[in-house]
Amino acid sequence: MQRMPSENNLTTEAIIIDSDEGDVVLNQAKSKDQKNKSIVIESSKEDENPVPLSKTEQNPKVIKSKAQKQMDLLALCPLSTPDSPCDRCKVEKIGGDKIFHCHCGAKSKTLKQGRTLKAVEHWKTATERISTNKTLNSFIKRKAADPSASSDKSRIIEVACAGLCDATWKRKRAKQSIAQFMEKSCSIYRGNQRHMVCKDLFGANANEVDLTSDQRARLITALDSCSTWIVKRHPDRNALYSPSCLVTIPVKIKKKDELVVCDECQKLKGLGSVTQALNTPYAIDDKIKFTPKVIMSADPFHAKLIKYKELEIRNKSIEASSKGDWGDFMHRLSISARRGLLQNQGAVKGLIQSVAIKAERESQGKSTRGMRIDSCLDDCLTTLGAMSTSALGLFNHNFAGRTARSQRMIRAKTGMQLEDGLKLANFEKVAQFLSNLGYSGPVAGASNQTVCVKTLRHHNGCLVGAEGGDIPFEHAEELANIVKNITEEDKLCGKIRAYTLQVPLPNVPTFVVALIASPAKENAGDILSQHKEFMNLCQASGINLLSIGGDGAPVELAAQAGLETLTTEFLTFDESSLKVHIKVPFIGNPLRPIVGVQDPKHAKKTATNQFLSGARLLASVKYYACVQHDKQDDGRAFRIFSWQTLEASLFNPESTVIEKGSASAWTAEFFMRRWKNYLKRRQDEPNSIMSMKNNGISPQSFNIFETLAQILLSLIISHREHYPDFPFLPWKHGSEACEHIFGWMRVISENFSVLDARLMIPKIFAVIKSIVMGKMKMAPSEHMHAGYQISFSQEHEGLNTKSLS
Repeated sequence: MQRMPSENNLTTEAIIIDSDEGDVVLNQAKSKDQKNKSIVIESSKEDENPVPLSKTEQNPKVIKSKAQKQMDLLALCPLSTPDSPCDRCKVEKIGGDKIFHCHCGAKSKTLKQGRTLKAVEHWKTATERISTNKTLNSFIKRKAADPSASSDKSRIIEVACAGLCDATWKRKRAKQSIAQFMEKSCSIYRGNQRHMVCKDLFGANANEVDLTSDQRARLITALDSCSTWIVKRHPDRNALYSPSCLVTIPVKIKKKDELVVCDECQKLKGLGSVTQALNTPYAIDDKIKFTPKVIMSADPFHAKLIKYKELEIRNKSIEASSKGDWGDFMHRLSISARRGLLQNQGAVKGLIQSVAIKAERESQGKSTRGMRIDSCLDDCLTTLGAMSTSALGLFNHNFAGRTARSQRMIRAKTGMQLEDGLKLANFEKVAQFLSNLGYSGPVAGASNQTVCVKTLRHHNGCLVGAEGGDIPFEHAEELANIVKNITEEDKLCGKIRAYTLQVPLPNVPTFVVALIASPAKENAGDILSQHKEFMNLCQASGINLLSIGGDGAPVELAAQAGLETLTTEFLTFDESSLKVHIKVPFIGNPLRPIVGVQDPKHAKKTATNQFLSGARLLASVKYYACVQHDKQDDGRAFRIFSWQTLEASLFNPESTVIEKGSASAWTAEFFMRRWKNYLKRRQDEPNSIMSMKNNGISPQSFNIFETLAQILLSLIISHREHYPDFPFLPWKHGSEACEHIFGWMRVISENFSVLDARLMIPKIFAVIKSIVMGKMKMAPSEHMHAGYQISFSQEHEGLNTKSLS
């Protein structure tokens, strides 16, 4: 390269480039004031002359975009290449300046007016810092490349075997498609003789219908092991497969929606059993009933799809909806709803309606405040809110419903909050409810106890949790003295006594009128005084109390027997020849009969437990075994006591007459009398081997059973004489209502204090009201006594009060 001399005030540079075609000289002239530029291309060939550029070409103006300017800056990064700038460095423009973020993660820098000096200086230090840090792979010795390895290894992927289906096996002369075969067939393990496998396992005379569950499981295992092809029904894998299928196949990157079949499954195309099965016609419509049940039981769900066409259509619709197509599913759901699919599903209908309204309001930019909620859904969410406010909030956020705050406002309006102890205000609320209902008949009372957590709580200026009730205080010093006295005297309440009122009619909720902090050692006199106050408040509020139920404990029996000491007036019935003497006390003003009732379900459980104890059995051997029996399983003793049994008994009117029922009860009473007298007589014999202790039931059980027949006859007479216009439902009398209340308390809070129990009553009333009115269904809970899960609270529509009276 040679530099040419300059002349006039121009600086001229000549660059001579040797080429095969000649030497090309590039002259670039620059003036001092930058006003005159001239670029001349000269050639050493004699026939070419310098060609001056035009004025436009002499002053080119290139306008770069914002992205191009950023790319020019990023091109200076050490990590950039001529083809691709660094993609880790970022440049943001803010006003006339630029914010530069380097790939090294250092603090961002401001480039004033877009100047790149700071960025270049930073890159120098960043490059040095990067070069001094060794990467982890620098310490690992790389394996030498295998020249025989395939160059397309990076393009190999694992795909699932699609099996044999209509898309992977084109059968031109087929009588039916593989999809039709899979819809009509219930078998899973194919390519074997099912009956021969059964005979090989269990003998020549074995029949699959007669196999036990264990033998059937062995048969299924054998069919699985000897099958040559398998039918798999799944939305993603609905095809025929070989038992030795490879499951996944390494292939090159395949096209979209391309199905691949492994070699093992491809071999099934040559099996005669596969071709024969695919071309065999299968039973449809009314002929399905002739298919053996053992064949249909192989895949119970698919058997239902074959039997019910509408179910098959819904199943396909659900599968499509799982892939994002909801239109067909909702269309078919609406058709089924018009046909009565959701006739008895009030909560489901309310949920669908509420979610649709919520979605419409939100799409219009409206809030859900003031949105009406279906009553069935509202009752269901009331129960959910009583169990967990967090669960209620989660449900409302994802679906629709009433908030916890709204539920609290509604409970406050219902006025079912309890005051401490036996107070007239609690009874007046129930009387008002019955007045609005238009009911003036008999009411069944009940009383029972449950344990609670011993703790002291402050509420409305009173200390709650001590035996005897709330203790008011005015200042902190008085509170400290009260707490000290309670703890020193061990007066913390550990048991709660509840008093309930139950209208003996279907679909009427239970009312809790008192929760009392009972003393630790409560005797029959204490209970009797509380019963007396309970009866006085019922009469003062206008409630016609007919009975007081108990659970059969000795102190409860003694307290009910003490009701006769409260009056001198009685409703009597005597049959001297049979030694039957009924005496029901008249209490109050005006005088009303009050019957002390032992809960019949507790009596049934007590009777069942006599056999479980093993101590009162007539045995012909020396030893007996009784291991791990649940004596609190009420359901075992009470399963016969259900509305289904009552409905069946109504078909035989002779068996449902009250006279026959009372006669049966007294037959049992006469048997108990004669059995007891016989054991006493044999016990008094010399050298007797029989005694009440060894050959009879427990004395407590004798006392309970002896009173049951008298209680039934007392209820019948009292009802006939004073409430003849109201139906008589004897099973509504007892302590079952208290057990339900205690069970719901355990559902809401497993461990509760006196104050917790009192504050839960409005929630429990709302829940029980929803359940007895049939607006929601409740799954059985372990906290609910099993015997009370089968009750007449779920009366059938065909059972009315006239047929029960």
